[in-house]
Amino acid sequence: MKKLNELTTLCAVEACAIIFSPYNAEPDVWPSHLGVQRVIARFRKMPEFEQNKKMTNQESFTRQRLNKEEGHLRKLHKENRYKEMTIVMYQCLIGEMMITHLSMLDLNDLGSLLNQKTREIERR
Repeated sequence: MKKLNELTTLCAVEACAIIFSPYNAEPDVWPSHLGVQRVIARFRKMPEFEQNKKMTNQESFTRQRLNKEEGHLRKLHKENRYKEMTIVMYQCLIGEMMITHLSMLDLNDLGSLLNQKTREIERR
């Protein structure tokens, strides 16, 4: 309930909570029974379109969260690949690695990195 209170204060929004527990016969309500009734009544007066506009269920919330995390994972993979190819580039330059030991994927990524580095140098 404390977090909900903070949320309503910081975001200047109206909210209420009804929490059912198997251990209590009566649900816990916040901010009060009257406050809950007021928020629900205001919500029900809204057009159905407005009521449903930002509504989500567990499945859609989980799907949105999963999509966000997959995007983040792709970004991290790309950053790691960039760093890995940078290390390979420097190892090839100092003779610690032979370019003949690289796969086609590595060669393509290394070529892209070299093109990018060349463009950066030319911009200076």
